[in-house]
Amino acid sequence: MKKSLLSLSVLPFIAQAGQDVLSTELTYVSQLDNSSTQFEFSVPRLNSCGTNLYLVKSSTTAVANRKQKIALLAFRSEATFDFYDSEVCENGYSVVKWVRARK
Repeated sequence: MKKSLLSLSVLPFIAQAGQDVLSTELTYVSQLDNSSTQFEFSVPRLNSCGTNLYLVKSSTTAVANRKQKIALLAFRSEATFDFYDSEVCENGYSVVKWVRARK
């Protein structure tokens, strides 16, 4: 009995562990005027929220701007785009922890 209770309590943690998403393409990058510490992007891949929308949230505007520049660089140059999908849903968006562009 204890074994099944333990496994049930561990499952939500495993489901929210997140994952690296590597070698994808951006379909758009956007930032709303009223939100200087976050921006959104879309890739041709469904996330755990059931959409292809991702939200990058940062603690400061400077950090958000730096991450958005990386995303825009990948979008404009068709570079490979990597990010960490936290698998935490927020209004249909999956929250992203980090982004990276590479050739």
